[in-house]
Amino acid sequence: MINCPKCNEPIGEDLKVCPICRYEFSEKDMADIRKELADKENKLFYYRKEIRENAAKKRTRYVCIMLLSLFVPVILGCILTKITKNYGFISFLAPVGIISELVVMIVAMINGAFRCPFCDGILYRNHGRYCQNCGEKL
Repeated sequence: MINCPKCNEPIGEDLKVCPICRYEFSEKDMADIRKELADKENKLFYYRKEIRENAAKKRTRYVCIMLLSLFVPVILGCILTKITKNYGFISFLAPVGIISELVVMIVAMINGAFRCPFCDGILYRNHGRYCQNCGEKL
């Protein structure tokens, strides 16, 4: 959709005459409209690229947090067991690491797996083929 240069009403891109005010588009108007549409597409491309990059950074953060939540309690339990010669630390901290790993994994799945790859909006219970936020095909 584009806006008529005279009445500023939204009209179709392929029309040569505005159906509302009957303004006839000149070649200069059509060139301006094409340039405006190209600018919008360019901005949309970079906006989507930025959203995908932010989503990739978010996934990387979740992976790092998952690895830390799994290995830090296990390593800490091993160190405390070696220092104190008490095997209760490893038997307590290893399950803590696994449980914290599962919690972080579930949160990461909810925040990452159910999001639109174009607008990064939450898809809720979307069983369709299009995002209900931006309208893009999934």
